[in-house]
Amino acid sequence: MDRKDQGLTNDFAAEESFELSSEFREKGPNCPTGEELAALIDHKCSPAKRAEMQAHIKECELCKRHCMTIASFKMSAMRTPASSSQSSNAARWGCILFMSAITILTIIAIWILLKKMKGEI
Repeated sequence: MDRKDQGLTNDFAAEESFELSSEFREKGPNCPTGEELAALIDHKCSPAKRAEMQAHIKECELCKRHCMTIASFKMSAMRTPASSSQSSNAARWGCILFMSAITILTIIAIWILLKKMKGEI
């Protein structure tokens, strides 16, 4: 997972985990916290813990819904302006490079025309 994805996980934990955790505490001692579900989604838990949580989620409708909520939140966070600003930066640099190439070619063409006019070529 790259730093951007880790930032999303940390942002999610800071903003949303208190909500999820309080609901899970009301549900029962076997329900994972929101942070544990986020770790499951991010593939940050051990295979044994992952299997245990997946078995629980199959049986627990509330945990199933919370997993879907966390996953959809993470997916929507990945499609926010951060990714669109990166693509607009790439487009901007592409335009700058294209214009630079056109300028250089124009200068070369003018230089060649001046040489021809003087009879040097």
